[in-house]
Amino acid sequence: GSFLINELMQVATCPNTNEALFKHKIENTFKNGKVAKLGLVYISQPLLHESWIEEVMHHCAMPRYLPMVIPPRPWEDINRGCYLKLRPDLMRTNGNIDQIDAIRRAQMPKIYDGLNALAKVPWRINKEMLEIIDTAWHQAQCRFPEFPNFESIQEPQEPTEQIQELKNLTKIVTDDEIDPDHIHKLKQHCTNYYRRIRKIRKINTEQHSLRCDLLIKLKIAHDFKDDQAFYFPYNLDFRGRAYPIPPNLNHLGSDVCRSMLTFAEAKPLGTNGLYWLRVHLANLFGKSKSSLQERVQFTINNQQNIFASAQEPFQTNWWLEADEPWQALATCKEISAALNYPDGPENYKSSLPVHADGSCNGLQHYAALGRDHEGGKQVNLLPGDQPRDVYIGVCEKIVEKIDKITAGDTDILYEVFPDIDKDDDRKNNKIKMAHILDGIIDRKVVKQTVMTSVYGVTFIGARDQILKRLYDKVEEILAAPDNYAKKYAQLIQLDVIDAKTKELNEKELMKASQFAAALTLHVLSELFQSARKIMTWLGECASLISQAEQPVSWITPLDLPVVQPYRKDSAHVVRTLTQKINLFDNSTELPISTQKQKTAFPPNFIHSLDSTHMLLTAIEMDRRGLTFTAVHDSYWTHANDVPIMNTTLRSCFFELYSQPILEDLLDSFQIRYQHIDFPPIPERGKLNLAEVKQAPYFFS
Repeated sequence: GSFLINELMQVATCPNTNEALFKHKIENTFKNGKVAKLGLVYISQPLLHESWIEEVMHHCAMPRYLPMVIPPRPWEDINRGCYLKLRPDLMRTNGNIDQIDAIRRAQMPKIYDGLNALAKVPWRINKEMLEIIDTAWHQAQCRFPEFPNFESIQEPQEPTEQIQELKNLTKIVTDDEIDPDHIHKLKQHCTNYYRRIRKIRKINTEQHSLRCDLLIKLKIAHDFKDDQAFYFPYNLDFRGRAYPIPPNLNHLGSDVCRSMLTFAEAKPLGTNGLYWLRVHLANLFGKSKSSLQERVQFTINNQQNIFASAQEPFQTNWWLEADEPWQALATCKEISAALNYPDGPENYKSSLPVHADGSCNGLQHYAALGRDHEGGKQVNLLPGDQPRDVYIGVCEKIVEKIDKITAGDTDILYEVFPDIDKDDDRKNNKIKMAHILDGIIDRKVVKQTVMTSVYGVTFIGARDQILKRLYDKVEEILAAPDNYAKKYAQLIQLDVIDAKTKELNEKELMKASQFAAALTLHVLSELFQSARKIMTWLGECASLISQAEQPVSWITPLDLPVVQPYRKDSAHVVRTLTQKINLFDNSTELPISTQKQKTAFPPNFIHSLDSTHMLLTAIEMDRRGLTFTAVHDSYWTHANDVPIMNTTLRSCFFELYSQPILEDLLDSFQIRYQHIDFPPIPERGKLNLAEVKQAPYFFS
């Protein structure tokens, strides 16, 4: 293959200039914090300017799997279903032979039923929204949410004089001739330049990719806009989560994608539909932590804004304030059309999908597994007049601890960092970190860490998540220091901001993010004790199994076998005519990766349960003859059918967790690995799971 590529690059030239049409180049790239070399074959400028190249590149860029214009064939076997000619697999196994063998032997009719129920939902393109998005995209002078930048960021000019001077100075061997401060300034200047260049090039590459992605989605939308109905066939990942097979335009995509899609069937709003459309719009504006009545009232209070947005979206900015503005605009148009319908809104036929989202769904599953009363209360498994916001709950606990530390109560430090001594310099450093974080920790800073904690986020992962948010916070302060005068002065005093250059001290911010990550994980373990115990138990079981050189595997309540694929990679370096190439072997003969098996099992197990809940709901909604689809923990149906969906998904959740899930898991482990002494299942709490049926904010 390398020989053929090399020959192509030599013989493929431009007829007029004899310039090579393809060029090979080795570039430095960064992977896992290390410099790595990447070999690339570029298309040269003469070839890009050929008239026929656009059609060829367009053909190559279009995906193979597209939506279907007829209902997909029902899944009957792991290789038979969906498309008539293409043969996608039931599961995305990535070549894991153990997983393929397991599903080949499995009897799992409910898995087929769930996927077939999702695939039979007919969709169509919302032409009105497609036209608006097209117009917005072509108005290059405007900036709209979710749209990538039209132009790349200009790179700063290379400081050639400073670079050359630094090279010359490093050749001087006599210390007397060197000014250390001057060399330090030159190095800092050059370092800052290269750091900015890397950042700009990364942004430009991402923006280019996003532009291409959006154009492909718009092209597919235009291709299907005149179809009365089309369908998304589904398959699974190895944990059992369901995904549409067409990869580009589908309802799992971005806000822009979702706004262009609507159910093909329109149903009268009836007595409940308008109420749930209003709740849906409020959710899209980020009001999901308000009561249902407050959400409805928010929409009623903004009725004139809704009408204005629906009629003149480019002259109205209100819809742009939404968390998901394009879906908000589509909902404004639906509500406006319903309220203006001559026969009354209850007779208006709506096809807009209305969502009900889980409340930190991973923690909901852990709370149900552990019958954790306090944890279940935090994530709305229990009835209440107002929804609980777990992110605010965690944030308030962290702020409370920071306030105590900055006020002189350092006992908390020994709870979070038991290894520090009372006279240790580290204690003073931790107090300094608390002062840095004082006043800048909010819901947004901790949200991602709380969300991913149930999926096994490590301390390093939590630190990096919080670091990004802290970086944004300090950049905000630097951009408007007068608005944050007190905090700005404090950050200068604490060496987070350089008083002279006004630059950010990334080292100090990194330390602060480490402190915040430790504090966040500590608070989570306090609030969700049962979840933490079960997570630890699952990890211990996985560790014992993988130490016996076996991959961790289990069977979901829908009889789907799951085999974790994690093994130690085996790389082979092959020298070719053009460059060295690393080949990675993922054979099942390779040794088990104990660490990956252990850390991945708790989140993968929870993912297999949340997918079970979703598929159970899909099967029941299909049995009732109702339209249903989902994006993992976001369940969708017609506006007037939301009450039925709410009842169904709660009943399915109760049914799922009324089963002895952990007991069955332990029994299967003990039968298969009789030589391993597994730890007992952690003691469960006192949560009455039946109360979830009356919990209005479980999904809302």
